[in-house]
Amino acid sequence: MVLTDAHGRAHYFARRAVLCVGTYSLYMDPLPARCEPCEGGIPPLNEEQAQERAALVPGWTLGDGKISRSFELEDFRSALAWVNRVGMLAEEQGHHPDFHITGWNRVEFVLFTHAIQGLSDNDFVLAKAIDELAVKDGRS
Repeated sequence: MVLTDAHGRAHYFARRAVLCVGTYSLYMDPLPARCEPCEGGIPPLNEEQAQERAALVPGWTLGDGKISRSFELEDFRSALAWVNRVGMLAEEQGHHPDFHITGWNRVEFVLFTHAIQGLSDNDFVLAKAIDELAVKDGRS
């Protein structure tokens, strides 16, 4: 097989890696770079698929067809600001978490794809983006 461009080579090697491994690996990130619109009509991830993707966002808890993560902040004002910061990120991604302020300084984000009432790749893409924002803001 002759590969003439970088895109072709990258596609070939990515496909070979998936064929050889046969499943997700912590050493390669199979998630899309951004959330993709979901209007329903697709099945939610099964338990095995969800567990494979959950390994890519270790700070999150998988259960009941959802993933969740809590953050403890300095005070109530910081908790509100964090919700707003994540809200702006979610708006950019077009995928919106449920969030709960569970105490004066604690915020919990719960992700699942409402249109399919279960988990999709979008949930893990947004979880990863929230984790990256947390690191950037010194909240991890």
